[in-house]
Amino acid sequence: MVVRYFPDEIELSLTIKSDIKKMIDLGQQLIKTVELPKHLPEKQTAILEELEDSEEAFLNQIQEALDHEQSELKEKTALATKTVEKSKTIFITLVVVLIVLCTILGSYIYKIIVTPIQILEKAANQIKS
Repeated sequence: MVVRYFPDEIELSLTIKSDIKKMIDLGQQLIKTVELPKHLPEKQTAILEELEDSEEAFLNQIQEALDHEQSELKEKTALATKTVEKSKTIFITLVVVLIVLCTILGSYIYKIIVTPIQILEKAANQIKS
């Protein structure tokens, strides 16, 4: 996701960043509870549950972002395929037109060259006879 270029992805990106920050904060809180002189298992359990919920939300956001990227990729692939097909059609049409033009031009040049030669040959045959 490129937030700078695709504004529709800003919300996804910000949510992911927020979830990451929340998980880091919860992890730090969990570390602090372990470092306390008196062990607080119920507080640790609460923080762990909140951390798991946060992790699940984070994974859901990642999946949503991946789904979004995959749909964009499908759109871009379809556009690329359409562009390639259009380019093929244009190229084939251009080749056919060029072949026809070259054939017409070749026939014209043939006439220009052959007609004087035939006249010259006819005249040479008359002189010979």
